[in-house]
Amino acid sequence: MLPALPLEGPERLRRRDPLLERSPRVYRALDRKVSDTGYPPRDWRGVHLLLWEEHHGSVPPGHAVVFKNGNKADIRIENLELITRRELMARNTVHNLPKPLAQLVQLRGALVRKINRLNQTKEEFI
Repeated sequence: MLPALPLEGPERLRRRDPLLERSPRVYRALDRKVSDTGYPPRDWRGVHLLLWEEHHGSVPPGHAVVFKNGNKADIRIENLELITRRELMARNTVHNLPKPLAQLVQLRGALVRKINRLNQTKEEFI
């Protein structure tokens, strides 16, 4: 595990989604503030990425560091692995789901698109 860090100052930690603070489950990785440019994507880095870089150097282009067991709260070097973006896409594709669930995901997407179109149409008349 990483050493405890102060929750104030330039090394404070955060979850990427403030709504997750109330949730007992961890859906997103922990971030550490590494700079103070005012541009959040540059200021915050995943703690798992910093740990990987400390042990193995920088992540090569076209690769990603993922959690082997899927638990993003388990930030140990033994739980991290480097995979290609292609392999990451293959792992996360909807086609790996059971057919009924894949159809449900596609149906939800179609429903969301239809609702968004109707809302845009409604806004044009206002």
